[in-house]
Amino acid sequence: MLPLKVSQPKKGYPAQADCHLWPKGTFLQINGVPVPPHLIMQRKQQSHDLSLWKGMCAPLDLTPLVKNPERKNTLTFLSQKDTNKYAIQICLAEYRTPETLTKMLLSTDIIQSKSDIRLRRLSYQRSIDIAKQYVKEQTIVLDNDFGGNEAMPLIFQITCPISMTPLAFPVRGNRCKHMQCVDLSHFLHTNSFPSGRRWKCVICDDFVSADELVLCGLFERMVQKHGDEARDGRDKIEFRADGSWILKPEEKKQGVSDYGAAQSDASAVSKRKKKVEEIILCD
Repeated sequence: MLPLKVSQPKKGYPAQADCHLWPKGTFLQINGVPVPPHLIMQRKQQSHDLSLWKGMCAPLDLTPLVKNPERKNTLTFLSQKDTNKYAIQICLAEYRTPETLTKMLLSTDIIQSKSDIRLRRLSYQRSIDIAKQYVKEQTIVLDNDFGGNEAMPLIFQITCPISMTPLAFPVRGNRCKHMQCVDLSHFLHTNSFPSGRRWKCVICDDFVSADELVLCGLFERMVQKHGDEARDGRDKIEFRADGSWILKPEEKKQGVSDYGAAQSDASAVSKRKKKVEEIILCD
């Protein structure tokens, strides 16, 4: 059930319809047989105030309740007095495991039916052109000491933000306004569980369905060249406005041994200092 009334958006957020919400006191029948109330996850009327209905709602899977899908089935919907307007939707869905969906998306076979989907693949050169335009739009131009202008490079990550492992199949949504990619397999796995975060880009939070994913040739080339370094923790790529890119040098961090060495040096210096004795002369 989806309320037709658009909710009042929070400050800084766009207006949007509420998520699935059963009308108050929903009661269902299939072919005249009541659906057990405990199967319908819906709001509960509060005993201290009968005008209040609180609680979480969740869609209802009718599959085990339909005994014979080949004959006509009647769904009867009843509820208590509710002045809000709702739209009801019944979906016929086929479950596909993340592994099956990954295999289908990466397949190069001819599409046989409308349910078959394929990844759109961006070539290396096309990805470079998109990245150069992205750098041009996103970076700030600074004046250097020689009077010229130099665009600041961008930093890309060749490990998946979800799993923190090197990207096997780097993808992002075709409507995403960023270049950073996630791994296809891990993205599909995270969306295989019911959650309010399903089919949301982990970078920009926009909705991304499986058929909107694109495979980035630039990130593929980066991982092919520097995948081993990424496994060792060096996963940052510096991309410049001219289209060139390099693996960022490993940043030296001050460890315990450096700190210990510094302390030893300070101790040695203090030992070499001459002792000063205070002498008091009395008349």
